[in-house]
Amino acid sequence: MPVSRHLLINVDVGSWGRKPIPPKIMALHNQRYSIDMREVLALVALLTAPPIALGFELDNSWACARYLPALDKGPFLRLRPEWTELDPHQKTVLSDDFGMGLTTLLLFEALDTIYFANTQYLVKTLNTPAFSLKPSQKSGQRKSPDFVAVDTTGRAHIIECKGTQTPSTLYKLLNNGIPQKQNMRVGPPYTLGQSIVAGVYIPQHGGGKPLCRIIDPEIKLAEGERNQGNGGNNLAVAVARANVASALHLLGLRREGNAVALNEPEVERSPVKRVEELPVVLGLGELQKEPFVVQSHTVFYPQDLLTDKGIAFDGIRIRTGLSRNIFEAVAVGDLEGAVRQSVARARMAGWRRAATETQLQLTTATGMFAEIELLTRS
Repeated sequence: MPVSRHLLINVDVGSWGRKPIPPKIMALHNQRYSIDMREVLALVALLTAPPIALGFELDNSWACARYLPALDKGPFLRLRPEWTELDPHQKTVLSDDFGMGLTTLLLFEALDTIYFANTQYLVKTLNTPAFSLKPSQKSGQRKSPDFVAVDTTGRAHIIECKGTQTPSTLYKLLNNGIPQKQNMRVGPPYTLGQSIVAGVYIPQHGGGKPLCRIIDPEIKLAEGERNQGNGGNNLAVAVARANVASALHLLGLRREGNAVALNEPEVERSPVKRVEELPVVLGLGELQKEPFVVQSHTVFYPQDLLTDKGIAFDGIRIRTGLSRNIFEAVAVGDLEGAVRQSVARARMAGWRRAATETQLQLTTATGMFAEIELLTRS
């Protein structure tokens, strides 16, 4: 892998108690795992794009560009010596983003995830005691867990992510994540899968070895409402709605993104007209013969960086977007049709990934797209 880094993985087997541990999670235990950091950064861009935009969000692709130069030489994941000179707040943001990107990359694959979405958005959208949170705060132990991931069988997995650059802090953060995760209540007709807290220690230069630790403490089931139809289908539609909305925000179509997220069939201005006003930023990408509508950002660095094979690059091009078929439904104003297409795509296509020495492409099952291209001097 062109920008691969290794980290150690530890699964707290005892935290599962008598419950069976998913085989793919157990297979990670005590492993030295190699991860393409471009894929981590691409996933961070998709995960941090909100379903509902308020107008003061940062560019969601900025983390991809900012964090790539922070990596020290391999094989283990560490940060460059210069990173130690940065403001502590900037270090905290990297820890949070790496903790989210690394843990979800591992867990989404291990749990056979099709869908994922922000927990608070799903709770508000489904609006049922059967899938709810206790009174929550934005931070601290009463904070809601980060994500809900839905697997191929329709089970909902609760995931709380942590990250730190201080080894002694990792176990404290994981313990703090237990009550956060237990704020979630899941009951019939929804099926609870795993309820996981995962955290990553990312060493600074000269530090120890990076570690990802995964635990699965108990979560209480909700009594819930017993007669609400097929919860799995409701959940799939809600998550697809969140993903389509987030992808539209990545494209700069925030009004349409909010309309999709809030299930508002009408928008004030014609989507076709607004799409026509974005030709300078929109283009086409392709992954395994499927076209995507994408927005592109390019950043150049003050120094050359090297891939694992020694190829020098001094910039990065980041493209994010949405499956063209889904986008075209939005463009003509069929917002609900776009959500239906996303659900149908997820059932057939799954996640896709393609990588070369200088380019990585990733698409979610619901049609979100991210590409990272390393720009060489040649």
